[in-house]
Amino acid sequence: MRQVGLDDLAVAAGTTTDTVEELVEDGVVAPGADGTFTGSDVRRVRLVLALRTSGVPFAAVGEAIRQGRLSLDFVDDLAPDPIPLVPETNNELVERLGLDPEVALQLGRILGTCALPDDEQVRADQAEIFELYRAAQETVPLTRAYCASFRATVESMRRIIDAQRDFADEVLIRPLVESGMSPSEILAVSSARRRSYREMGQRLINLLFVRLADEAVFQNVVEHMEAALADKRLRIGEHTGAIAFMDVSGYTRMTEEAGDEEAVTEALRFIELVESVAAETGGRIVKVLGDGVMTHFDDADGAVRAAVLLVGRSYTAGLPAARAGINTGPMLRRDGDYFGSVVNIAARAADYARPREVLVTDAAVEAWTGGNSINFQGIGAVALKNVRKRIELYRAAPETPLE
Repeated sequence: MRQVGLDDLAVAAGTTTDTVEELVEDGVVAPGADGTFTGSDVRRVRLVLALRTSGVPFAAVGEAIRQGRLSLDFVDDLAPDPIPLVPETNNELVERLGLDPEVALQLGRILGTCALPDDEQVRADQAEIFELYRAAQETVPLTRAYCASFRATVESMRRIIDAQRDFADEVLIRPLVESGMSPSEILAVSSARRRSYREMGQRLINLLFVRLADEAVFQNVVEHMEAALADKRLRIGEHTGAIAFMDVSGYTRMTEEAGDEEAVTEALRFIELVESVAAETGGRIVKVLGDGVMTHFDDADGAVRAAVLLVGRSYTAGLPAARAGINTGPMLRRDGDYFGSVVNIAARAADYARPREVLVTDAAVEAWTGGNSINFQGIGAVALKNVRKRIELYRAAPETPLE
């Protein structure tokens, strides 16, 4: 645990040395024998400063500590190295980095810091986030596109943290509350394990980021290689099969209207249904992608039958409307996953599909051997996102209901 001096503690906590000395007198923080403080004292000071804004004076906190009704020792376990403030205000930071004030304001809104007073210090992580933006801007001019990507990243991260917090509340905090512990006792007892859960969660996020980023980069590289080799009529894929992306439409709206818990329950029901129809038609789930599923089949017949079965059974089960995109052809297989333009086109076709619609490529139609049991209606050459050329798509529907 790092040590800090009085002046450094004041700067990191966003206050004055006089205030820190007052907190020492009240017994809220205490220096060591060498006159230094621990890094977690930054959290103590900021916590008590926040309490003062809600009407709790320093003296009241100190008195509660002396009487044994309150302890801030949990901070040493929960957050021994908190994020400090830097000796710069938001305006000073923006000016030093030469950022567009409007862009800085947008980033601040996303972070939830746009209401900071002009003379208040900013956190070290915000300063680094702004520095990352400037570094990215030096490579490629960025404005709206970066803010959109940044917003999506922050919103996704908040959902991840909410899920981890709910997990900790369920398995750790709730039993302590039900046992009758006081809030102070709960903080003291749970802090070390909460920190452990958080560190495991952070490690998991780091591992998943590296894994998923590697998948995305590999997919992009494969597509470019396929395009480069196309003129020589060479193929870099040796595994031929069919890929079907199946998802539920309106998942975001359902989350907003019914809540995350209900949306997750519906998504799990949908995944179970996909697993069932894929098993019936000779396919398997490759991976789950939020509100959708990527599936692999040995041939187009299985993929098409699974998709039309899914659309019908989703409706019967009272699930949100399903949709699917299907493509077939040579693809790369690595670590149990599939990559290449065949995969990308199937995914984009699913994105393009309307509720209760199954869209298949001309390659999948040509590979179909099921006779007239499925009707394929052409919808023309469609421009799909991140696909170089227009793709001929067909709407697949059963001549008679499939069971």
